[in-house]
Parts: sequence; structure tokens; C-alpha cells
Amino acid sequence: MSKKFKRHTSVFTMICMMFTMVFVLSPVEIVSAANTTYYVDSVAGDDSNDGTSTSTPWKTLSKVNATAFGPGDNILFKYNSTWTGQLKVTSSGASGNPIVIGSYGGTSSKPIIAGSVGNELLSDPGFENATSGWVVNSPFSIQTDAANARTGTKSLKLVAAGGYENTYKTSVAVNPNTNYNFTAYIKGSGKVMLRVYNNNWSTILATRNFTATSNWTQVNLTVPSGANTSVKPMFTDSTGGGGTIYIDDASLVSSTEAPVLLDNVSYVTVDGLELTNDAAFEGLRSGIKITSNSGSGTKYGITIKNNDIHNIKGFSSQSNASHPDPYNKYFNAGIYMSPNTDFDGITIDNNYIHDSSAQGFYDNAPVTPVAYRMYNLLLQNNTITNVSGNPITVQGAETPLIQNNRAINGGINAIGGVAVAGIWALHTNNATFQYNYVEGTKRLQYDGEPWDFDYGMGGTNVYQYNYSRNNEGGFILYVDQVNNPTLIARYNISQNDGLNQDFYQGFFSLGNGVPIYFYNNVFYQSPANSYGFPFNQGRPNGLGDFKNNIFYTNATSYITYANGTYRTFSNNSFYGHTPVNPGSSYITADPLLVNPGSGGTDIHSVSGYRLQAGSPLRNAGVSIASNGGKDYWGNSLYNGTPDIGAHEYYAPTEYQAENAALSGGMVVQSDHTGYTGTGFAGGYWSIGATTTFTVNVASAGSKNVELRYANGRTSARTISIYVNGTKIKQTSLPFTTNWDTWGLKPEELTLLAGNNTISYKYDSGDTGLVNIDKITVTP
Repeated sequence: MSKKFKRHTSVFTMICMMFTMVFVLSPVEIVSAANTTYYVDSVAGDDSNDGTSTSTPWKTLSKVNATAFGPGDNILFKYNSTWTGQLKVTSSGASGNPIVIGSYGGTSSKPIIAGSVGNELLSDPGFENATSGWVVNSPFSIQTDAANARTGTKSLKLVAAGGYENTYKTSVAVNPNTNYNFTAYIKGSGKVMLRVYNNNWSTILATRNFTATSNWTQVNLTVPSGANTSVKPMFTDSTGGGGTIYIDDASLVSSTEAPVLLDNVSYVTVDGLELTNDAAFEGLRSGIKITSNSGSGTKYGITIKNNDIHNIKGFSSQSNASHPDPYNKYFNAGIYMSPNTDFDGITIDNNYIHDSSAQGFYDNAPVTPVAYRMYNLLLQNNTITNVSGNPITVQGAETPLIQNNRAINGGINAIGGVAVAGIWALHTNNATFQYNYVEGTKRLQYDGEPWDFDYGMGGTNVYQYNYSRNNEGGFILYVDQVNNPTLIARYNISQNDGLNQDFYQGFFSLGNGVPIYFYNNVFYQSPANSYGFPFNQGRPNGLGDFKNNIFYTNATSYITYANGTYRTFSNNSFYGHTPVNPGSSYITADPLLVNPGSGGTDIHSVSGYRLQAGSPLRNAGVSIASNGGKDYWGNSLYNGTPDIGAHEYYAPTEYQAENAALSGGMVVQSDHTGYTGTGFAGGYWSIGATTTFTVNVASAGSKNVELRYANGRTSARTISIYVNGTKIKQTSLPFTTNWDTWGLKPEELTLLAGNNTISYKYDSGDTGLVNIDKITVTP
């Protein structure tokens, strides 16, 4: 740029035009051809390559970020490769022809993109040298007593005497439009404010108050630099008087807000990446961030699937339930949406989000002053474990479907947390939550429930066919509603929820405005966990309508149910306790569930909550209009008069092995006693031996399939189960003492309506050597 041009004017003009073109095209370096596949390899790649084959891959995220892609392009990152920084996608695909971010070249280790933490920008973060750019105003001082230094021999000492004294850095160079984390350790008594100004003191970029304790505590503040190129970090006495505070080990570093950013785009798929965004302390960090620009119109067709997102060191804290802090847990997540327009067609599918301080999934759609909506939002098949925030929060959505997700240990290790729930919604219309599993949600100061109808619901919203287990805060939270929604909880199973419930909120946290309609649910508490079913004492007039439910507990307190005006009960089962005011048409006899309390760790592990043939709950319920059409296991409603509980009873059907299709050496035998029918299937001596039953069920869904078998080989044997030609699992069949003794092995198998095949096959990796008598299919 320093070269002098002594040329003819026309030449000079031409050069200026060329020069201008370069900057017009910046930062985009390449414009791709549509429907092209590009490859990126962090080890063997080279940005001078064309990137269009596995032998000529690109190398860096910078190269990808500087390229404008078109509909149908695939950008594939190589397995066993790692990048640090941010993949920023600014190009859009087209309907039916999206841009796909994916992987290639392996199956063992997904390509990793790790968010980065920059270098320390403070010249003397430990206050060891008072002249190194810190302006220290009285009554601040540099404390030289090593006993009051966290590291080194000095710390910053504040004797808060009034007047909002401060100390600050004269100037710290930063990059514009970058997030920074300003952090320090404090101890003592009183409050201190972390604050960052722009370089001419005209704008506060970020500020936050902290209360010191007798122990060193790390505090932090997220600072967006905006257009600034330098800033002034500051510590201030935020109380104006009282207390002595020590400050040490201050730090100012840049931070990647998300390793993948979808910035104002449509029709983009992110498939099969591993993403991390770790740091020493919490900050404004997500795994994937999806955003849009105000006024740019509706964004369409975003799909996030098959990604492993973990160690996202985002904010887990909130100062109170209305989260007034400028940055807190509601500003980051493993998958975080920050829309400034409507979105239509969002699919979040089969992602694994885990071991993070940030939330799992959150769409932070504004609801005031301008409401942006999420249309056609589908969240399914995701597993979210050990996150310090809410596993799944849906906000501002229209008719979302949230199904087949697993949320485990939400709220774990939260710093300054107030409340979390498992899978919930607010400011949302016509939401359906089904086939989800929530376990171990923590109750912080409040909440801790698996489910929550929160503020601003509208239309008809349903929790159905879900299973919750060992959540600390009870079953469901309900915040007062003003939009007159219909709220339904039906055919759900709750096992040992309420382990650490807040009795002020209750097991059933009901609200005012409209009732929740509870019907055909099972609420089970084991003898060791019988805390009863309190209704929130904070809203004694909370509204609820309860029909056809099972309340199973041996608690002696919190067993008062209907109050006649606000909570109504009819046709419910109460067992193990003497209910107080249970309403009408209730049953206190043993419900004769198959095996209550035996629920495992997925939605298909609860066959113990089916009714036995002699259950008094059969045909004892009341009919519910618009009931969803099926029970927890997919059985059609009703089989005569409705049943009480989550199971609509249908008689089981037996299928004898001697009538099944036998292949691979299987034969009908009768040389052992104790079998039913006319014989049993034997011959599991070699790989390929198979017994195939053809079964018929009236409705699709999860069915209990119980195998009767014999195993006289002294140890457990294994065999594989296929349903309609697809291998489902390997099952283990325990030793049955001898060949004349028969055991039972139940499985939950998902069947189609009509005919299905169920095969027991000796596969490679199995041990075989069993006999099969029959299977019993219970709808």
C-alpha cells in the first residue's frame, strides 16, 4: 500500500477501480459452483487446492469462511481432524437443495471444531506491578501482604469508604465485533462491580455486580467489543461504602461464541460434527448458534442432526427467575437460536449434547416488543445429559413437535442457578411433547420438574406418552396463563419424581386462569420415596381436573386431593395410602399392575405399569373426548369402558414355537418336559438358526413380547431379536437350572398395526444353545 503510483491518470483510475473491486468482494474469496462437494482436511489439506476431491482438500476454517457457497453444495470435514475457531456459514441453499456441512473419510472419530480462547490482554493480571497500566484510585491500594494474595505476593485491596472508587486499565487493544471475557477472583466483604467502557468513557459495554465472601471466588463478565478497538476494564466499589475486598488474577481474553455460526441463512444442514467450546470459566458460549438479521425476512429449512456437542462452558447462572442480567444462561446453549426474524422448518434431530454448563437446546425468540415465531419446529431423538441449564426449552413456537428425546441430570453443577426444568415451553402455541424421557432434573432454588407449561401458552398443548423418573421437583410446573390455552397431561408415567420437591410449589404446581386436564397418568412412589403428592401451597386455588389416574404411594402426608372448587377428581385409583377427599368413583384396591416400580431408563422399560387381567381398574374409568386415540403403548381407545391408568387392557395372545417358521437347522422337539402346546423349537447349535413368529396386533406401538425358553447350559446364553427383518437387539437368557425348567424373558418391541414378524436368530456374536417354547404378545 506504500508503493507510489506515478502513472498516467487513466492507468491510475484503472488501478483504483481494480482496488475497489477487491474490497467489494471482501471478505468472500471464492464463489463456488452450485452442487459441488468440497473437502477439508486439517492435517493433509492445503488452502491453495481446489478442495473438490479427497486428494485436493482445503485445510482451514478461514478458507471455508471466505467462500460463498450455493444450493446443493456439500462442505465435508474429514474424520479424525480438528480445527480451532469458528465455522461461519453465511450462504443459503434452496428448498430441496440445501447446503450441507458434513463429514467424510471415516467412522471412528467425528471431525472436531473447538471454540478458541484468546491470549491474556492485561499486562499485569496479578497486580504485581502497580505501574503496569493500572490506574489505582484511593482508597484502592496494591496489597503487598501475601496472605491476601491468591497468587504471587500482591493483590488489589479495596477499602470501600464511599464515592464509588475505582481502578482501571488506561487502554487495552481489542478486536472489533468480538466477545471478551473479563474475569477476576475476589474475597472479603461488600460488593464489587466489574465494568468495561469504550476508550473515551462514552459507553458502558458491560457491567455486573458481585458480592465477595471469605473465600476466593471467580467472577466474570462477558464484554462485546462492538465497533471498538480498545476498551477500559474497571473494578468499582458498587456499594458506595462498607467492607474490604481483595481482587487478584484479573483476566481479559477473547472467546468464540460458538464453533458453528449459521448467520442469517436458509436451507442449511449441519450433520455429524463434534463441537466443543471449553474454557476455565463460564462465559457467553454455545455449540451451534443460529441467528438472523432484523428485516431480512423469514428463514427456512435449518436442520441440525447427528452432532456430538459437549464441554460448552456457557453461562449456567441467573440472578433471579426473571433473569435480568445482561448475559446469563438464557443467552447460550449447546444449540442456541437467537432469531430476529421468523423461522420456518427447523429440525433438531439425533444430537448428543452433554457435559456442559450451558443449556441443551434453547430458541430465544423475542416475545416483546416484536414477537418472532418458530414455525414447524421438530425436536426429536436428541439425548441431553449433564447440562447445568435446562435440557430443552422451546420459546415462541407455533405447533412444535418435541418427541423421543432424553434429558438426564438437567441443572447439575449450576452456578448461582435459580430454576431448571427438563423439557418445557413458554410463549408457545399448540405444542406436543411425546415419547420423551426425563430423569434426574435438579431442584435449585425452585422447580426441578420434568415438564412445565410456562408463561404465555396458547392453543392446545399436550404432554403425552412420556416417562419421567427420579426428578427432584415433582411432576409438572404451571405458570399462570392469560391466553386461555387448553393444557393436557395424559397417558404419562411418573416414577419416584419429587425426591427433593419444594412443597411450596408442590408435586403438582398448578396455576390460575385455566386448569390442567390430567387423565390416565400413573404417579408412582416407591416405599423409600413416598413423599406424597402436595399441591402447590403458593397457589392453593390452582386449577386441575383429574380423571382415570393412578396415585400409588404409602405416604401418610400430602395425600389430600380434591378441594371441590378448584381441583376436581373422579374415577381415580389411590393405593398404598388412605386418600383424603379423593373425589368421586374412586378405587382403593390393589390396582394389580404387572410390576410397579420396575421402570428402567427409557420409555420402553415400563411394562410393569400395564394392568393384569384381574385388575379392578379395568373398565372402571370415565370416557374422555378427544383423548388422543391410544394409550401409552399404542393400544386403541377404548376396549369397552375406559380403564384407569396409562394402559388400556387387551388380552395377550400366545404364539407357539412349533407353529413358527423354523430355519437354519431349527426343528420341533419334545424330548424335555414342561413345554406348552405340542412341542418346542430346538436346534440353536450354529449361526443362522432362526425361529420366526408371525404376530398380529390391532394397533402400532410398543408391545410386551415375552419369550418362554429353556437354558440348561449353566450360564446365560445370548440370541438376537429381529422385528420385520431388522435386528433390534441381542438379548441375554439366564440359566434355568435344567432343560426341563422354563424361564420368561420379556422385551418391549415396537410393532406395526397388522402382521409383523419376530425372529430369534443365532447371529455372529451370540452364544445360542437354548430351546424356545412360545412367545406371548401383550398389547
